[in-house]
Amino acid sequence: MLGSLYYLQSKGTACKGLIMRELQIIKASSRLNHKSLAVILILVLAISTGVATVIYFQSSRSESSSSPSSATASSGLVDGLRLSITLEGNKTKYSQGEVVNITFAVINESKRTQMFINENGNATFNFVVYNSSDVPIYSELFGAIAPLNASERLGPNQDFTSTLSWPQESLIGGFSQVPPGGYYIIGETGNNTPHELETARLNITILNE
Repeated sequence: MLGSLYYLQSKGTACKGLIMRELQIIKASSRLNHKSLAVILILVLAISTGVATVIYFQSSRSESSSSPSSATASSGLVDGLRLSITLEGNKTKYSQGEVVNITFAVINESKRTQMFINENGNATFNFVVYNSSDVPIYSELFGAIAPLNASERLGPNQDFTSTLSWPQESLIGGFSQVPPGGYYIIGETGNNTPHELETARLNITILNE
């Protein structure tokens, strides 16, 4: 919103300059009487106000649509399917030792029924945890549909969900408790076709308590 106000302020200054230029043009014309001057001035003010209003609402819509929940991360759309991961309770900060529960969802955003097929492990939910130095410290593989060739039928707008957990352990050093700090999680559905869905980073913080 603050960005919108700054933007409007700059546009308002520009509109003021436009009005002043119009007045100079009007004064330079000896053929216009006072009534004509008043009408033209009102028209200029109305146009500048309308422009500012349109800019304000467009900027507000842009800002609201670009503020997704920080507790959710999604993949791009692949063949009508999208993967999302969400932290349980929409939490992004955890005490040391607290289990981090992650809900996976594959959503069919197409207009046709699709099969979420497990061929070569493609329909399994996997995630990797990275530390602040971008080093992978923990991975969970073959969650959700484990049996080979199992599948889920998804109609339009239907999803298939499962919850996996990170016990705040690091595979570096033998399943030790991770220290406080910032981490991020990336979810995926395998590394082979037909799915190959991978989410954006989902940031979390382990508190020093």
